[in-house]
Amino acid sequence: MGTTIISAKLAKRIIAKISELVGSSIEEKVKGHIETKRTELFIKNYQKN
Repeated sequence: MGTTIISAKLAKRIIAKISELVGSSIEEKVKGHIETKRTELFIKNYQKN
């Protein structure tokens, strides 16, 4: 669980750097993708318990 939080923070930093270089349209797509993945992880963890 702790590693998920760290990687999410790191991912946000990476997205910020990429968006500076490329543009905000990609940032939105990546953000949406990460939110989807995070939701999937949450559901998997919830089903285990």
